Formats: sequence, structure tokens, C-alpha cells
Amino acid sequence: MIKLVLLLLPIAAIVAIKLLPWWASVAGVLGLLFALKLFGGRMLEAIFSAPFRAKSKVLEGAEVEINSVEDVERPRRADDDEEDEGEGDEEGWPGKIVRYVAVDLRLTPRPTDGPFGLWEPGELALAPPRASGRLDDDEDGCLLVVGKVELHEDEGFVEWSGDKLEGAQRVRLTFGVPASCPKDLRFTYYFAQFGSIELVKNLL
Repeated sequence: MIKLVLLLLPIAAIVAIKLLPWWASVAGVLGLLFALKLFGGRMLEAIFSAPFRAKSKVLEGAEVEINSVEDVERPRRADDDEEDEGEGDEEGWPGKIVRYVAVDLRLTPRPTDGPFGLWEPGELALAPPRASGRLDDDEDGCLLVVGKVELHEDEGFVEWSGDKLEGAQRVRLTFGVPASCPKDLRFTYYFAQFGSIELVKNLL
């Protein structure tokens, strides 16, 4: 609906300029600018978030079976320097990281008739249940992003190639855990949240 309104607004403005008196056209433009000032931010937010909300559909209501949760070493990155291997505030890891955990799980999406049927494990995150999604501000300061993704194949876990996945898959995800993180978290895929995990309980 919002997309349609924004599409029709410039058309209406052109028609008004051609058919209405100059003073009516000026009043219409001023009214349009005033409306955009009041509602433009929300309109643009809705437009830009629409593709991500559509992508979220593939994992809405997905089932998660946790096989194991283990403390692990900090995942090494391609751009790491030998002298820069300490823990702390790092790009891509929000907050003060105090530990890293590897979560072995099987994720089973529900059948969907949406435009997106594939999903990317690298876009998964963990967040408190009341957080609305990856794209919104996280009031609790705890949004655990994936630092390493492994896919289970016949010979065991192998590094994820980056290809999108279809259907149920077993993966191992490594998260950086900040100090101020609540124990009850949910898996998050853009705006979709599903499953649950208690990191504190699993790590004690």
C-alpha cells in the first residue's frame, strides 16, 4: 500500500501542476512536503525493509534442534594479524566479547509459498525474544552475530561455501557472546524469530 502511495504521489503532482491554478499547485506541493516530513521516514523504512521481511518468511516458524553447545576459541579471520588475536570490541562482534560458543543444530524450515525458498546460515543471529529483528535497534545490547559457519556433510562438518541452502540442514554456528547477554535467546533471521536457546545453562 505504501509503495503504491509513493508511486502515485509524483503522478498526482504532475497532473495538479498541469490542470490546477498556480496557487492550488503551490498549495499541493507544500502539502506534499509537509506530509513527507511527517510520514516520510516511516514510509522509506517500510519500503527498504520490505525485501528483508520477504526474505524472513522462509524461516518463520522454523524448528530448531540443538545437538550441542560448546565453548571454543575465537574464530580466526582472513584479515587477522598475528599480533591481533585478543578478545574485546571487534568489528562485526557487537559489545565486549567474553566467550565464543559453537552451536551444533539442525534447522528445519516450514513449507512456504513465498518468493524466497532458500536461506543463508551466515545471516542467522541470536537475540532476546522481544527484539523485533536483525534490522532494528537492539535495546538489550545483545545481538549475537555469526562469526563462523560450518555445514554438516557425509564426512562431517566442513566450512560453508557461501551458497544459499534449501530445506532442513545441520549446521554449526560460532557466536561471540558479550558480557551483558541474557541467558534466554532466540534464533533470528532478519525479522523472523524462532526456536530458543539458553547459553548460560548450556555453558555452566
